[in-house]
Amino acid sequence: MVDASKWKLIKCIYDEMGMSWNEIETPERFAKAVKEGDEVSWCIATIIDFHGKDITRIELEGSKENLEFVLKKVV
Repeated sequence: MVDASKWKLIKCIYDEMGMSWNEIETPERFAKAVKEGDEVSWCIATIIDFHGKDITRIELEGSKENLEFVLKKVV
């Protein structure tokens, strides 16, 4: 059974290698990338406290609208 109660819609930045930064784990680098004009993408993530640091486990990726629809259906 999937526990979607802890899922959160977050913003992230991708480069040619995949996800580079997200607003939870790397807020300073994420903000810098946005300021430099990198395109913001969206994902649904589970936020995990790992030794006092928030990390993200990516559950789904896609457009903001699609992910908001998914969250409304599962939460």
